[in-house]
Amino acid sequence: MRYLWIDSLCIVQDCPDDWEKEAAKMALVYRNAFITLAATASPNGAGGLIQPVGSPTACFDVAVKERTHRFEWRAREKLQRDYAAHPMLREPLNQRAWTLQEALLSPRLLHFASD
Repeated sequence: MRYLWIDSLCIVQDCPDDWEKEAAKMALVYRNAFITLAATASPNGAGGLIQPVGSPTACFDVAVKERTHRFEWRAREKLQRDYAAHPMLREPLNQRAWTLQEALLSPRLLHFASD
């Protein structure tokens, strides 16, 4: 990957002139992105991609090239099949109308959600 665009860093957030100038280019940025990483659970632009989660439900150790790595994960009882009722739709990012363009224009979108 040659370039990395982080809109909260590449657009001066508290400067209306810069925001207006750069926001006009966002359709092009999203459309040409290899992948868009969405901080879906973040309460704001400073919250980051990864949010704290509850305790893992299972742990295991894996030996890789003479080093041991610990992996933890949480499991769901069932998968949510009704997309309209999916909890991710209630995440902070999905409550902001202006973020709809990244969902519509990005060829690939990876959500960092709370669950």
